[in-house]
Amino acid sequence: MASFTPKTQTCAICFEDPASFAYLPCCSTETNATTSTTNFCIDCIMAICEYDNLGIGRCPRCRHYIQVKDGQVHKCDNRGQCKMCRQTHVIVQNNLCAACLFGSRHVFRYQCEKCQCYQRIPHPMYRYQASPEEYSTATWACHNTRGCEYTHWRISQHDLPNVPMADAPPSWGMEDEYWENIRASRRRVRTNEGEGSGCSII
Repeated sequence: MASFTPKTQTCAICFEDPASFAYLPCCSTETNATTSTTNFCIDCIMAICEYDNLGIGRCPRCRHYIQVKDGQVHKCDNRGQCKMCRQTHVIVQNNLCAACLFGSRHVFRYQCEKCQCYQRIPHPMYRYQASPEEYSTATWACHNTRGCEYTHWRISQHDLPNVPMADAPPSWGMEDEYWENIRASRRRVRTNEGEGSGCSII
């Protein structure tokens, strides 16, 4: 099922009334897709996947990794060992899990909880911080010379403003701004399409 006509006619992200909605294979069935009151248009799902130029995104309903191919939403389900974090995850590109692929494009400095030194880590350790001030619940190897081994981290205050709001933990309170950015990108697309056709968007 590529698209469907749901019980509600409004996309939960852009609040528009599209002709059809995206079928999300990660958390939809043919039954609940048509009866659910929370649905999303394919354009908004594409905007989510293209937001950080990775071609993948998180399902707004269940947070599973998804991508859009030929107008259809697909689950990212190729599991294996990530060459960066060495954990078993869904592998999305270059033998990297989605988190490490994302982190390799957003390499930030983090402070070690034990030795207080800073280290650049190619993994989004901020995802495991309940707040920007707290240390992560997950660990990463410390490469400083003080014998910390695996320890907890927090993002440096210098790099904190560079955390993509789409990826910040919900406890940081940045979700509303992210969704508004998605809506703004959709409005820009509609405006550009209207200007290209000679029509005005009201």
